[in-house]
Amino acid sequence: MVQISSTGASWDTIAITWPDELANALHIYNRGNGNGFYVTGYFSDSTALTYENKCFVAEVNDGSIQYFRHGARWHGGLDGLGFVDDDGSLVYGRYSYQDFWVGDFKFHAMRHCPGIGLCDSLMVLEQIGVGRFHACVPDSQDGIIAIMPQNTQDCGSYYNALVHLTGDLSVSGCEPIPSLGTGAWGASSDFDDNLSALMLPSGNLLLCGMYERIMSPDWWHPVAIQRLSPTGILLDTVKFFNTTNPAITMRPGISRGMSAFDESTFAFAYADFAWQSGPWPYSNETSNIHVLKMDTALNILGEYVFNGDAINRYHFLSSVVASPDGAVYVMGSVYDYDADDPMPKAWVARIGPEQFVSVPEAAQAGFSMFPNPGSEGFNLRMANQIGGAVARLHDAQGLLVHEHPLSDAQTWIDADALPPGLYLVQVTARDGSRFSARWVKE
Repeated sequence: MVQISSTGASWDTIAITWPDELANALHIYNRGNGNGFYVTGYFSDSTALTYENKCFVAEVNDGSIQYFRHGARWHGGLDGLGFVDDDGSLVYGRYSYQDFWVGDFKFHAMRHCPGIGLCDSLMVLEQIGVGRFHACVPDSQDGIIAIMPQNTQDCGSYYNALVHLTGDLSVSGCEPIPSLGTGAWGASSDFDDNLSALMLPSGNLLLCGMYERIMSPDWWHPVAIQRLSPTGILLDTVKFFNTTNPAITMRPGISRGMSAFDESTFAFAYADFAWQSGPWPYSNETSNIHVLKMDTALNILGEYVFNGDAINRYHFLSSVVASPDGAVYVMGSVYDYDADDPMPKAWVARIGPEQFVSVPEAAQAGFSMFPNPGSEGFNLRMANQIGGAVARLHDAQGLLVHEHPLSDAQTWIDADALPPGLYLVQVTARDGSRFSARWVKE
């Protein structure tokens, strides 16, 4: 564990070690009020084939570390993203199993009390098959929302669900996470991996992740962000694609894909790199990491792209942290297969506020709306067509009320069934460019 100043200098280092065992740190949490940090991870013993990994929470303070083991057999995946509660305890999730090959998985919500260790635990779900306990986030009612895999509680056969927990880790409700579209062979396309969550002050929830490959036109594994109401109603979605190579996998931040600047803006980061079937190392493709500044309406305010100039070099993104001064810290690892030593190297990058470049908005394609105000609808005109553009109307509460693809230079948007009032019109292109305007229905 290395503490790094805003200038990039490392000024304190603490080693996480355990006798005769390999320690793998997954997540780090600031405990606040100068009380140090929590680090979660797992220990792997020497009998690797038995998967005897032991989950741990380490309390780091004033140069000392105290370890607490939580549970027995635990798969060493990048799961269990949690948060530090108001009382200083750590709430997070983990999954365990007795036989990996059978897949009898158990998913637990955990509470770690400082200086005590495990002080509360709930097995939320037990199932045969695979899945991940993606994250725990605080809700606006002093409860907890856990993002869980399929067949959760009474939500039915959905790939992911929002499970509502009380402060004492009892289940109070459940809603399915809305699908992202139609997947391969007509199946539902849902978040598949690298899912993380961000609770907004409004009580709405942002989810980002990579979703299952679906057939044309959205090849392979694109990345998406969903904005949901506290009860799981879909308010908005934005998807990110690689437009130059359809065989590129898009992956968001594995540990933390999003981080809030303030109540209205946040940082989001994702990586795209070659994920071809075949022998390692994949194929000769470049990789890029995109860091975005976005508002909570999912408009892109700025972007920084780096590390995309080398063939056969793969950058893996771990997490993104927004700073109050407008900077963004991004962490990950890199494999350079043209180097003498291709072993992965960890890296930390700081992107200053001045380094973000405004993303070209769809308005630059020459958009216009008329009549405005209108009584039955309006014409949306594009001087230059952009591929895959979609128009979405949101009411004053942010609820998506109408959606219409834009295939022609001029499209009539029928709003006759909508009640009078103010509406936000958002046009989104496949390349992420966006145009926003207000329309008034008389």
